[in-house]
Amino acid sequence: GPKKAVGSKPIMLFLGDTWQNDTLYSRIQNLLIDTFRGDKADKISLQGLDHVMACTCTDGRIYIRLYTCNFTKGDGSKVPNVSLTPMGPFLDLSVRRSQMASDDMWKAATSKKKAKTSEAPKVKNIKRTSLGVKLGRIHMKPQHLDRMGGRRVDALRDRTGKRKSDR
Repeated sequence: GPKKAVGSKPIMLFLGDTWQNDTLYSRIQNLLIDTFRGDKADKISLQGLDHVMACTCTDGRIYIRLYTCNFTKGDGSKVPNVSLTPMGPFLDLSVRRSQMASDDMWKAATSKKKAKTSEAPKVKNIKRTSLGVKLGRIHMKPQHLDRMGGRRVDALRDRTGKRKSDR
């Protein structure tokens, strides 16, 4: 059957009024988006849009369907025609039990930390990765290993008493 490209992100559709009207389902929508979103992209290529994830909520059930997008050239227009082919998996979910966090705890958990600006002075040669790991760069004089003294080991000596490296 049709397959999606490795690393591509789905177009996510949420169908039905329940996603906006019910707080439980709006939080489930938030969790689904966080789970399947992937990395944030600055630009979107039309070739990268290769599959659709449609989430429908009706009668207390959540239906998740995945489709492959096929783009064909339209008649004289720049906008391509889109056809969807079922790809799978198809999920039929129902919420049996739910214990979501309180509103203030949910807000604290889903809020993004603001980047610190001008609070701390910029430290040279130190960076932080996206995960918060601190990386530093050090500058040192070149080391001349040939001039460096070391232990004289008997294994490096020849039977005549001279070192093999002295020859």
